[in-house]
Amino acid sequence: IARRVNLELQSEPRKIIQEKPRPKCVPINGDAQQRQPDIRSCAARRGHGFASKPIVLATTTLSVTGAFAGYTYIVKFLGEVSGFSQGRVSALLAVSGVSGVVGVSITGALLDRHPRGTLMTAVATQAAGLLGLYAAGSSPVAAVAFLALLGGSLGPVFMATQNEMLRCAPGRTEMALAANSGAYNAGIAAGAALGGLVLPLTGVRDTFAVGGLLTVGACAVLIGERLLPPSARA
Repeated sequence: IARRVNLELQSEPRKIIQEKPRPKCVPINGDAQQRQPDIRSCAARRGHGFASKPIVLATTTLSVTGAFAGYTYIVKFLGEVSGFSQGRVSALLAVSGVSGVVGVSITGALLDRHPRGTLMTAVATQAAGLLGLYAAGSSPVAAVAFLALLGGSLGPVFMATQNEMLRCAPGRTEMALAANSGAYNAGIAAGAALGGLVLPLTGVRDTFAVGGLLTVGACAVLIGERLLPPSARA
């Protein structure tokens, strides 16, 4: 009997080892494929309010170039065209900053639900501000109103374009966001340089006309993509 019990005790660890469940193997390739963004689904979602990367980059470049072609020289404009004193110009710049905070807050509330409409509204608001300053900037009241529109649109344009990149960027989103940030910074430099070329030729008022026309071009890019068939959208 003692020998039989000893044999059973010796065989018990083997049973435990044999019955131990094997760990489940996770297919690495399949998991990696699941983590990769579905490019085809991104293309399909463009019909529901998402622009393609080239369209977003073109919109960013045109709108930012237009904005800073005029906004770089806003102090000179408010002093020479609108007739404000230096002290009042400082106060008006504060108004522009406050309107920017308001614009960003409104954009943040609407961006997820209406991404394409928010982008289009921000760019159109910027165009209205620039062209309004050009057309009616000699009136102090109109200058304040259109300056508020312009200040309230600068931040939302960047927010909306970055959101478009995040929503539908094949591959790594870091590269798409870096491209959009690069287009934004290039637009700042190009806008200031363009305004600097226009300023000595025709005056500070026309810098806002040029900026407004470039921003209208950004609106045309967004509208034009909607008119293209889905197969033609990059």
